[in-house]
Amino acid sequence: LEPDFADSHIQCGHMLRAFNRPREALASYDRAIKADVGNAEIHRYRGDLLRKLNRYDEAVKSYDCAIALKPDAAAAYLGRGLALKALKRDSAALASYDHAVALRPDEAAAHYYRSIVLKDIHRLDDALASISKALELDGKLPYARGQFFNIKMHMCDWVGLADPCAAVVEGIEAAELTGVPFPLQLIDCQNLFCEVDKYA
Repeated sequence: LEPDFADSHIQCGHMLRAFNRPREALASYDRAIKADVGNAEIHRYRGDLLRKLNRYDEAVKSYDCAIALKPDAAAAYLGRGLALKALKRDSAALASYDHAVALRPDEAAAHYYRSIVLKDIHRLDDALASISKALELDGKLPYARGQFFNIKMHMCDWVGLADPCAAVVEGIEAAELTGVPFPLQLIDCQNLFCEVDKYA
């Protein structure tokens, strides 16, 4: 490696991370930052790795650096939101997700994670709108359909749940899904049962 060649250190960091050597990967990203301190992407990679290591406060600082260098870095806002959510700072996490959605309205994951915070702070109508947008953008986004069901149940709103349940059942039977990635049992006062439960 050339000591001042940031790209080499970045690629080395990616490789080390892929081989589950996170601390060495972090050291490579740190060397990359020294070589190219103004590169927003390196700070984001560092934030992503710190978040995976559950070092959330440090991750937020790395994402902040990335955003300061590149204010339109949607991925940095998304990662920052995830770290803030892990720190139980829901209002700050929502603000980050709002930025991510504004910058990348076509990013299904941003709408999905935004819906989680909105549900947790009891803004259920907004949560439903957000998860519905995520599913509109990517109908196979992992866990998104479960989140949709979850929000509807919290709203005591059973209208329209039969069709998405049937879609999941069809996906399982067609071997497109190997199982249901969320615990689910839909039962209300009208005895609405969801067939998906038998696959859970």
